Amino acid sequence: MQTITKAELQQYMIVGFQDDVELLNRFHHKPGSLQGCVHATMKNVEECASLMPLQYYRLVLNEKPIGFTITGPAILYSFGINIKFRTKELVLEWFNKMKEMLRNDFRVVLYNINERAIRFFERNGMENIHQDKEYTILVL
Repeated sequence: MQTITKAELQQYMIVGFQDDVELLNRFHHKPGSLQGCVHATMKNVEECASLMPLQYYRLVLNEKPIGFTITGPAILYSFGINIKFRTKELVLEWFNKMKEMLRNDFRVVLYNINERAIRFFERNGMENIHQDKEYTILVL
């Protein structure tokens, strides 16, 4: 995981979302094309960045870009690991790195439609503390 700028983020977001048909068609808050999902996510990032400081990271494996992560103060804001590289071991390694970076004290806010991510975080020890019509909040 390497720090990047917000200006560099989009290219890694494209890599993270690319070929994940379930994400693009079912789990993203604005289902549709790759470019549409990236655009909608970048718009949310811009809005959030105006409210709190965010850190942007590229994910690489063997010098090959495989995705991105965005964090804020005690929050895992957004993430994407390309489906071709998304093994159980790699995802758990990534999650453990997030726990270390965020000092085991953070939350994740997900759209309810992203059931796959919600299940992952619950399986890995995060507690669902709030759910309304649109969002689920999980804490470690």
